[in-house]
Amino acid sequence: MNDTTNRTDRYSRGQIVLHWAVVALVVIQLLSHEAMEDAFKEPGLAKAAIGEDPVAMVHAISGIAVLVLMLVRIIFRLRFGAPTLPPDMPQIQQVAAHATHLAFYGLLLLIPLAGFIAVALGSEDMGDVHGTLVTLLWIVLALHIAGALYHAFVRRDGVFKRILPSR
Repeated sequence: MNDTTNRTDRYSRGQIVLHWAVVALVVIQLLSHEAMEDAFKEPGLAKAAIGEDPVAMVHAISGIAVLVLMLVRIIFRLRFGAPTLPPDMPQIQQVAAHATHLAFYGLLLLIPLAGFIAVALGSEDMGDVHGTLVTLLWIVLALHIAGALYHAFVRRDGVFKRILPSR
């Protein structure tokens, strides 16, 4: 991914909207995942079970929406870059920030693809891959939230505010 950076101190309005839209969709995914798991309890009937369960359908549709929005986010990131990190931020933290964002982009592309393939093929193995990727997402999410809180309440360097909607 291109590491172009803006000279501004905020993400673009579109990047902010996309960020929070994906956050909302991930929350929907979390709330609806059990319905999708239930759909897989009947081997070979996952597609039919999803169609019969509106919550499983919400999970499937919101997963596709995550994939589409992440593709748009990548385009925005390549086009608009990202604000520069504070110059006094330790190198290890800069590396961690870049690695976390790269992991997010990768996972939020791979998870819906794996879920789609699992449903399309009725593959429990691909369903397991999907589940493993989701576990990795929760780990990356925990690191991301810890970093955001660190910037907001310990460093107070404005990094956290860059992704908040403007007033």
